[in-house]
Amino acid sequence: MPVVAFSLSLGTVGYHVAAGLDWVDAFLNASMILTGMGQVDVLRTPTAKVFAALYALYSGIVFLLAASVCGAGAAPDAAIGCTSRTDRGRRRAGGEGARSGGQTRIWRHRPRT
Repeated sequence: MPVVAFSLSLGTVGYHVAAGLDWVDAFLNASMILTGMGQVDVLRTPTAKVFAALYALYSGIVFLLAASVCGAGAAPDAAIGCTSRTDRGRRRAGGEGARSGGQTRIWRHRPRT
């Protein structure tokens, strides 16, 4: 989350200064570039165009790296059926959902009565 906040702030300030956009339009353009949608406003000055190009490259590289790091943590969860850490702990401890006879029961949340 800090990476997103920093990147969005960097883009907003950059569009405000380099392109002369007001704060809301600068925020909109930064958000659209970060999400991969593309910019909204037409940039007229060479400074604004260079900033937009560098910010787009930064956004792509940083977010690809961040996604790969975050995705690496999610891969083990996907391999065991996207269970939470609590569920895995209960399975290891022999609670409901623990393996019995080589089969794994499906974990279901029961309503509390």
